Amino acid sequence: MFTGFVEDGTTFLISGRLLKTEAFYWRKRIAKAQSKGDLDRVRKYYIIWRSRFEAYVRSNLGDLFEKLYHIGVSVVKVGYPKYIAIELNKCSKVNFVITSLRSYRKIHQSIKDHCEEYGMKYIPVEEKSTSKICPLCGEIHNNGRKIQGLICLSEV
Repeated sequence: MFTGFVEDGTTFLISGRLLKTEAFYWRKRIAKAQSKGDLDRVRKYYIIWRSRFEAYVRSNLGDLFEKLYHIGVSVVKVGYPKYIAIELNKCSKVNFVITSLRSYRKIHQSIKDHCEEYGMKYIPVEEKSTSKICPLCGEIHNNGRKIQGLICLSEV
């Protein structure tokens, strides 16, 4: 769910597997209740699901920002996939995972709130073309990335 990299080489990884598992669980329960026409139960399940999601994100972000504060981080840059919800040629299951499971706006608002709380500067970064841009020089190289996260240093 979150991957963090600090200039001193420290990295953080917060898994989103639990959220994905819960999302599919609650999605099935909601679908079952909808098929029975039980809208009160649908609302109840949706509220439970969203509150568990928000609690997980809030808890993990709190732990992450506590660590960042102790390291001495003063600026937090966060990628935001601006047009992810309108990607074409995606099946409904993929669109569900992309848009519903990862509530980017809520997560970013939580990150902004934590930045403010810990006195850090929040900088949103649009993720468009980040897989093509060389992280070393900032230029786009024709065959820059061979696989995700690996750049071709011969062109730099």
